[in-house]
Amino acid sequence: MILRFIIVFGAAISSFACIGSPPAVPATPPARLDQPPVFSRADLLEDFDRVADILLTRNPLAFADKGEISRFIRQQREVLRDGMSELDFYRILTPIVVKVRCGHTGIFLSPAEDTRLRSSQRYLPVLVRITAGCLYVLSPLGSEEPPPGSEISAINGSPSDEIIARIYDNITADGANVTRKTYVASRLFNDLYSLFIDDHPDFRVEYRDAARGVSSAVELEGISKATLEREAAGAGFPYGLPEQGPAFSFSTSSTAHAEAAVLKIRMFFFPAGRSDYEAFIDRCFATLAEKKTRALILDLRGNWGGDPEASSYVFSRLISMPARYFEEGTPLYGPLTKPMPPAPNAFTGMLLVLTDGACFSSTGHLCSLLRFHGRGLFVGEETGGSWTTTDASQDYRLPRTGMRLHSSNAAFRTAVTGLPVGRGIVPDREATVEIGDILTGRDLAMELAMRMILADED
Repeated sequence: MILRFIIVFGAAISSFACIGSPPAVPATPPARLDQPPVFSRADLLEDFDRVADILLTRNPLAFADKGEISRFIRQQREVLRDGMSELDFYRILTPIVVKVRCGHTGIFLSPAEDTRLRSSQRYLPVLVRITAGCLYVLSPLGSEEPPPGSEISAINGSPSDEIIARIYDNITADGANVTRKTYVASRLFNDLYSLFIDDHPDFRVEYRDAARGVSSAVELEGISKATLEREAAGAGFPYGLPEQGPAFSFSTSSTAHAEAAVLKIRMFFFPAGRSDYEAFIDRCFATLAEKKTRALILDLRGNWGGDPEASSYVFSRLISMPARYFEEGTPLYGPLTKPMPPAPNAFTGMLLVLTDGACFSSTGHLCSLLRFHGRGLFVGEETGGSWTTTDASQDYRLPRTGMRLHSSNAAFRTAVTGLPVGRGIVPDREATVEIGDILTGRDLAMELAMRMILADED
């Protein structure tokens, strides 16, 4: 189950696999900047029925009700008509994908449509973050308004809370998870707004500047995708997912009262080969043993998952008794369904795990095992995944539109009991990131973890 989700994020968001729209077709379709190709109802039916058959016969539907999806598929099928564009069709298929409630299943626009959008669409020239249900300015692009930290109350007349709700409805997650939606919506807001809210090339942004205590509005011209990406990088907040940074890092730090180490893992892959990855992990845990480090902070924030062989390698270094990774009968990973012994250099000291909504798939698996075995305290936000997920995904090209369905084929469950289905691992100590923390570079979760180590020392 090598996670393909990160590959999804490598593509343009206009072909993002895990989004869907609550209405089948918007009451008033967004205005187009050019005229895309249109399709006959017969062609659309061929692609539609292909999608329906795959989802109903091959997808495990671990978080969904098959009967409910079947009824909704019949409802959506009736909406198809002659003269629809690929985007129209996309907005009919994506609600079906949302009802599958699987983060590894989704629908992609064709390469041609993706290219058309990238070249012609104009995007909101403001980077944002969503926190506490509100929309905040991270950075304006190419202008000074709205200022960083201000709260956006409306865009083109639509209240921000309604925009956020609709965008959340357009992002799938395993089961009923919400933190993953927040994470994705914050970092891909400009694309999601254009796809599902309004693709007008100009924007009226109403906002409140908390620093000055005044409300105002600004008229902004949309920018191209290339400009959005370039200016976002220049502002210090690269646009899109996955987030940039080294795959792995390890450091030790001393305080007046405690010795702690920080192991950050951004992905469970073998970017330089499996032997190099395992050698790095071994060196980290050998250092912990040599220094007799009392506390380890395992920072998994921003880690969308990857290969269970990589995450289980870390798991075996955090347990003191033999434990299974996957439940019996899990496909593809037979050895991981057998009890694995603790590694010779396993760490048994104080463990704190930093998490956020990006902690999905194999990362969610690891977190579920640590929670089940009572290994460590979680700090931060609810994870985006947990003990069960579906993957072993396969791509299916739709013959008429050229769109691509990415659908799961098997369920993968860790060897745990008592954890809820369709929810992430809830932290022991919540540390929700606020806009001021992002702007100042403050790491609230790390600060809280360090304080917990000091408190344990006292």
